[in-house]
Amino acid sequence: MSVLKEYLRTMATPKKVLWLFFVIGAPVLTAILMIWVFSLHGSYGLFIWFPVFTYIVIILIIFATIGPLLILLDVLRENKEIRSSVKKIAWVFCLICLIVPITFLCYIGTSLNHPAGDTAPQLLVIDGTGKNDIPDMAVTYWTQAKSKDSLKWGEGALTDTIKEEKATNSHVFVLDDLEPDTEYYYEINGGGKIHKFTTFPATDDTLRFAVTSDPHFGRSESRNDITIEILEQITDSGKNFDIFFMLGDFVEYGFDDYQWQEGLDAISPYTTKIPFRPVIGNHDTILGGKKYYLDYFYPAKMPLDTGSRLWYRIDINNIHFFILDLEWGTETYTAKQKEWFEEEIDNIDKDDWTIVMSHCFFYSSGNIDGGRSWSDQKPMIDAFEDLFIKNDVDLVFSGHNHHAEILKKDGIYYQIVGTFGAHPDRKAAIESDSSEWYMNIEDDDDFGFFEVDINGNTATLNFRNRDYDSLKQIVVEQ
Repeated sequence: MSVLKEYLRTMATPKKVLWLFFVIGAPVLTAILMIWVFSLHGSYGLFIWFPVFTYIVIILIIFATIGPLLILLDVLRENKEIRSSVKKIAWVFCLICLIVPITFLCYIGTSLNHPAGDTAPQLLVIDGTGKNDIPDMAVTYWTQAKSKDSLKWGEGALTDTIKEEKATNSHVFVLDDLEPDTEYYYEINGGGKIHKFTTFPATDDTLRFAVTSDPHFGRSESRNDITIEILEQITDSGKNFDIFFMLGDFVEYGFDDYQWQEGLDAISPYTTKIPFRPVIGNHDTILGGKKYYLDYFYPAKMPLDTGSRLWYRIDINNIHFFILDLEWGTETYTAKQKEWFEEEIDNIDKDDWTIVMSHCFFYSSGNIDGGRSWSDQKPMIDAFEDLFIKNDVDLVFSGHNHHAEILKKDGIYYQIVGTFGAHPDRKAAIESDSSEWYMNIEDDDDFGFFEVDINGNTATLNFRNRDYDSLKQIVVEQ
């Protein structure tokens, strides 16, 4: 220590400040970056499942450690020849570990500030169930500039007006006390486009819904032209779908608001007229993307009757949907979510339909990528299978893998439906023992969605492609 003190004492003050900034700043800023990244929702799963991210973290830690150590060694050895040889390497390492965290934090921080502009309205389903035993809904959208907006709406005509009390960026208009099987109209700020939608049927054990996953807006390989063709089928009035579920990975990089804007602009002509419920995926949460998912798909001013804004329950006609926050796997299955789910599902009548929806799959065929198996996921199965069996879960829908599949285990049907436009996975090299039907995406006509028609104690599942052709149909008896 005396050598170090003497070394610093001989320096001019500006040089001493610069020296300390490099030697101390490099590891400190790198540590701040690591702490911040791992504090973000979903980052642990990214670290576990995405090898490149792991390598970057390890390299940064090595650089942040080696640079200051070499400089200190240089001082303590008091050998000018050695000092000259190590200085260049040491200062380069320290410089990298100063530039990278500062650049990264500035870039991501700027990206998480809604730079992309206004968004079109979405007709979002609120969790729980409303006054007339069907869920309430909300018309939500974001404006770059704060404004005090209004919405006219009503049954068959624009009879009621909701006015915001103060100017805001996040606009949420709750449509509550909805009557079943009724057509409603709404219009934003008057004089604009009038939208209409139909509420859920009133008959118990009756519902028709569409479900698909993984459009990955923002990725060049994604076929979002096909995403739109699928939406045209789902929202065709002749198809009579009551609700549309999208199971995550809406965007490629969650921190990039321009990708959210691109996706919302593309789907809004369709999701303004059908009750829509998106689920969060692992790509949606990358480096702070959870903020955008919540702002756009479950804003803070939207009512919450069960669970949280990431996991909740929706009840329609004795049909119970459990939306779970499972992105990469069980990494986001918190103790609080676990306690809630176990308590809620235990209260469901065994004769009712129980449907679980998540981004990450439980059973699936797949491949080895990055040294990890993207097939039957043991941690997910261990955490949920006994609970599913005990509580008579009927259907489970997931995305994550980019193919279509139907699997059956212990009387429960598991569906994979990562077919909403994302780049296709290669054909599965690992076939799940539970698989009953598997289809990898070989051409444009293999993208699609599951159509589910529940009528009494029977559910008919059809995998439909972009042209509405049926590629596979099964009947599930309760």
